[in-house]
Amino acid sequence: MSLLIFFKQSIGMSPVAAVAVSQIIVISINFLLNKYWSFESRQVPLKQLNRYLILVLANYSLSLLFMYVFHDLLAYDYRAVRFGTILLFVTSNFLLYKYWVYKE
Repeated sequence: MSLLIFFKQSIGMSPVAAVAVSQIIVISINFLLNKYWSFESRQVPLKQLNRYLILVLANYSLSLLFMYVFHDLLAYDYRAVRFGTILLFVTSNFLLYKYWVYKE
């Protein structure tokens, strides 16, 4: 959320572009934190990285779609849209990370 607001408010990006850029940063950090800290996985990361990228691509696409539909078309506040998508993905992503991506 902080990166989204920074890119939108400080740099003047559109909400869709701000989501795109902030997601790329978050994706990189998230993979490493989940692998080594949350799930303490020690496997060679290639299979995990492939699965992670599939999940990320789905999340990324849905995040952009939701921002476009709910902000650009329906005029909801971009922060509320982003917060809603984060809430939607948190539980499902945790379960997918645990039982699919980082499964030993």
